[in-house]
Amino acid sequence: WQDSGAEALLIKDPKNGIVTGEMVTLPTKSELSVSRYKSSVKPRRDGKADVDVEAEFLGEDAADLRAELVPAAESARKEYLESWVAGKRNGAFLRTYVIENLEDIEKPLLLKLGLEIPGLVTNADDVVLVRGCVLTCTDSNPISRGPRQYPFYVDRGWSREETVTIQAPREMKAAQAPPAFSTKSVIGNLVFTCMPQGDEAFKCLRVFVARRNRWPASEQANIRAMFDKIVEADRTTVAFQ
Repeated sequence: WQDSGAEALLIKDPKNGIVTGEMVTLPTKSELSVSRYKSSVKPRRDGKADVDVEAEFLGEDAADLRAELVPAAESARKEYLESWVAGKRNGAFLRTYVIENLEDIEKPLLLKLGLEIPGLVTNADDVVLVRGCVLTCTDSNPISRGPRQYPFYVDRGWSREETVTIQAPREMKAAQAPPAFSTKSVIGNLVFTCMPQGDEAFKCLRVFVARRNRWPASEQANIRAMFDKIVEADRTTVAFQ
């Protein structure tokens, strides 16, 4: 993606011993890099959660991970995944992992992870609250309030989809669903919903899509307002009673 739409010098076949060339514009890549996460969450009484994750990566997302994992020894792969998981959720501990299709670039790269994660569960006397977003959350607004001079860039379009299924704690049932969120700006849009799955579970879906483009600094307020809404959505908790 770094070369998408870039200027390049095309060197032509030499004629009479003279090498010639011309400036060209490389093709623009418009396809999205895709990451899909399916997480199963089991809340614990100590405030932590046991989380099983199946993650699928396509496009540049898969290429980035393969660039780190393919040449690495097994111990280095484990260390990289530990760091990667901690970057997704502060304090997350990697217990188990399986990597599939690592060297088969024609297929999506798959990670199957067993995690222990703090901070997802709040225990009260008669209620347990569990975060509906696990690995793709935005915890603070990345757009400054200060005056901006430079344009906004999305040079690599992406789609991040996370489905989180939260199991009801023992002898508890799912309560009322929290409100859904939908927000957008010039750079992308987010949809976040949580619905009970009978009495035994909640399922939350978060989808954030941004497409390749550039926008003037004057769009700052619009983009910041979207991220304010995203932060609010990502703090959503579901309740069991």
